[in-house]
Amino acid sequence: MKCRYTIIVLIYIMIVAVCPRHVSGQAYQEVHVSGSPNPVGAGARALGMGGAFIGVADDATAASWNPGGLIQLETPEISLVLSYDKLYEKRSFKVNPGASGNYSIDLYDLNYMSMAYPFTFRDLNMIVSLNYQTMYNFNKEHNYNYNYQSHDTIVIAPGPPMISNLDESGQRQTIETMDGYLKALSPAMAIQVTSGFSLGIAWNFFHPDLGSKWKKETFDIFEGVLNEVITFGGVPIISNSYSISSQYRGTYDYTFQTSSNPFNFDESSYNIGFLWHINSYFTLGGVYKPGYTAKVHFKEGYERSQDRVNLADPNDVLHETTTWIVITDEEQEMVMPASYGLGLSCRFSDQFTMDLDIYRTDWQDFLLRQANGWELSMITGRDKALTDTKPTYQVRLGGEYLYLYKYKYAIPFRAGIFYDPEPTEKNPDDFFGFSIGSGIATNKFAFDIAYQYRWGNDVRKVQLGTEEIFQDVKQHTIYASIIYYF
Repeated sequence: MKCRYTIIVLIYIMIVAVCPRHVSGQAYQEVHVSGSPNPVGAGARALGMGGAFIGVADDATAASWNPGGLIQLETPEISLVLSYDKLYEKRSFKVNPGASGNYSIDLYDLNYMSMAYPFTFRDLNMIVSLNYQTMYNFNKEHNYNYNYQSHDTIVIAPGPPMISNLDESGQRQTIETMDGYLKALSPAMAIQVTSGFSLGIAWNFFHPDLGSKWKKETFDIFEGVLNEVITFGGVPIISNSYSISSQYRGTYDYTFQTSSNPFNFDESSYNIGFLWHINSYFTLGGVYKPGYTAKVHFKEGYERSQDRVNLADPNDVLHETTTWIVITDEEQEMVMPASYGLGLSCRFSDQFTMDLDIYRTDWQDFLLRQANGWELSMITGRDKALTDTKPTYQVRLGGEYLYLYKYKYAIPFRAGIFYDPEPTEKNPDDFFGFSIGSGIATNKFAFDIAYQYRWGNDVRKVQLGTEEIFQDVKQHTIYASIIYYF
């Protein structure tokens, strides 16, 4: 019997020697984008009004807010919008205080570009436009340094139990980077049905060649000690300590594509909107963005290396390297949620306008459908049947006052406030914000600039090892746009 268990122990030692352990435990994989995940529109003018623009929608960015408002453009125009974002995330870990800190990232991007041409056909006012826009960005970077400890128990043989106890401790660094966007080419058109009512539609075509792709990389570096104690019937029979040095790099590549056939409604993205001038004061706008299914190509791979030295026998050294291995390379489907909103604007005078928007997004329908048919929530990363995600409701209020100088040019003053929650596993995280904006406009061009501050406290859950925390998020956004009228 003694010989039998001696053989088992020798076999186990050989297995440990040729299959060195890699310490896992990367940080929680967040599904948050860098800014607001809610599908709002673009442009400096709208940003300056706090994003309250569905009931106004009277410039070329209406294709992203409410394409029914495009009919208000009276002359051909081209527009360009540039953006800058500064995102701060503050994390305070108690168990792993070394991972605490303020993380920030700077983003510069082309937010929007468009051409619009109004015309008349059979006594009907119409307009067509071609737009290129950034809808989401996924750029992030986090760097965690913390003390790591783990304990594993492995039963080697039945009967009088032979057990291996593995205790690992040391310093770990986990680096996560993500970059990429969802960008769309969006042809749009609107028609004036009656003197006070118009309808519009914008088709959003996503393709990797247009910039609809993103990539995540995870780096894990560990320096520490592995203590191994093998017991038989509760009595230690083997005890070893090893110095461990390991490195791991994992990559996750995504491409995003919708159907090139605009009549394939299940796999195409649309914005459908209306604008109704109720009277000389009030205008009601509405927009509906149906859910759709996009094709996503997903590729996951990793590489790793590890050095292990027996502290009692420096000649007992093991070096193991795993070259690049592709784990997954398949076509998947991403089910995007439907969203819809209403905006009511009041034009108190030719110079002063206010707008109130309410907007809902059905995040419970935001899913990833893998090649094997398994459907996961994109909010939690778990089976959709185990996820209780709620819709989000945005509320935005903004206004604009025009200072007119001898009818030669106008200087706008804009401001707005908003509630812009983000979806989570259960109840949404609360985010709030305000914005201001100004610019100058003549009969040939308009220049607008806007600043927005958005914040959330105790939001965006993060898990590091066994510790779970929430963080404080602050975001500064600046949009600058120029429009030229022909």
